[in-house]
Amino acid sequence: MNLPERKTAGQRQAVSMTYVQALSIIERAQQDKYLARELDTLREQCCEFIFGLMNQVNQELAAKERKVPALLRDRQETTVSLRSEAARREARTRQRRDLAEAMVVGALINSDNPAWNPLDPATHLPDRGGLLMALLKTSREWMA
Repeated sequence: MNLPERKTAGQRQAVSMTYVQALSIIERAQQDKYLARELDTLREQCCEFIFGLMNQVNQELAAKERKVPALLRDRQETTVSLRSEAARREARTRQRRDLAEAMVVGALINSDNPAWNPLDPATHLPDRGGLLMALLKTSREWMA
């Protein structure tokens, strides 16, 4: 959905912040004891938002997987077959989680890269993503 642009006299056009600019602002803010607290709060909210996005993508992937019809079973279930099916479900869950993380983080890193194609790794440019990625990359959770 594209919203119409409204400009008033003397209004500057918004320009997205680069990753390097964002890191510079974060580094300066970390030197101030009051701004550092605010930065930590902002960083925490940013991480919660990203983890929420990853969870949402993961749930949507799981819902699509459930819509795929299961193979008809006309064999007896055994303890071994149930155990192996549980292991396959666990592996699919991990793969879905990894895919959701890659989709969200990839989109954030390349949000300011109009040439990015998620199917072509050559179009990825390192150290991109603006303020959101700079906040994420400087968080303790990201560093761990």
